[in-house]
Amino acid sequence: ETCMKIEGACHCGAITYEAVVDPAKVTVCHCSDCQMLSGSAFRTVVPAPKETFTLRTGQPKIYVKTAESGAKRVQAFCPECGTPIYSSAVGDAPVFFIRVGTTRQRAQLRPKSQICAGPRCLGPSIVEQMLLGGVGVEVVPDFPQLFEGRLACGVQQLGVVLGGVFHHHHHLLD
Repeated sequence: ETCMKIEGACHCGAITYEAVVDPAKVTVCHCSDCQMLSGSAFRTVVPAPKETFTLRTGQPKIYVKTAESGAKRVQAFCPECGTPIYSSAVGDAPVFFIRVGTTRQRAQLRPKSQICAGPRCLGPSIVEQMLLGGVGVEVVPDFPQLFEGRLACGVQQLGVVLGGVFHHHHHLLD
């Protein structure tokens, strides 16, 4: 597997960050919460282990949403321009789900999977299916649990990140 250092920012530049991610874990979610919070038909995210995620400038505003399941999720966004930056668990989050559109490397972070979490999942439209190249949709009860404990791009596996691409052989979703 390949781990990749990414950098990103909000639209106005007040918030900047860096992280190390696995490009094979880029996921599109079609749940109603992602649609509502992104203002679009879906949201594209890439998980980053907390050990690799660093806010370089700015402090995001935090909104805690409660899903239909009762699960609470942090939604972090720029207080100046409103750009969504990431979501995470409440408290000491093990993973940050970075909004791919905020990364400088977004052209290299193409979706590898689609999911639809929750009971009111609307799923992808025909247009979305065409744009995403026929990647199938997996219906899951709780998206964050899909990745917890299964990320290969953590500090233990990478050692020191020196600004490039890393290769690591470990299956994330065994």
